[in-house]
Amino acid sequence: MKLAKVICIAGVATTFVAGVWGCATTQSADAKLSAQVQTVLDQQPNLDAPSIIGVQTVNSTVYLNGLVSTDLERRAAADAAEEVPGVERVVNSIALEN
Repeated sequence: MKLAKVICIAGVATTFVAGVWGCATTQSADAKLSAQVQTVLDQQPNLDAPSIIGVQTVNSTVYLNGLVSTDLERRAAADAAEEVPGVERVVNSIALEN
């Protein structure tokens, strides 16, 4: 019985450590993707000021938020983000200025 508890605790500990390590690795990859997408967006000539676009990435899904002047800019931002290697999906929540 004691051996079974020790094995169970060791299994839980191993799973926890692997899970935490996996989360840290995913967070690092997501941060890198966010930086790459932001760089691509910053290089888009049609996304000049006053366009304000924020980028967050969770599990390789990129979330775009902010304000742009036209729907064309909104779509251009999403299209540019989708072209970044490693991006699996783009959720475009960019709003239009009035």
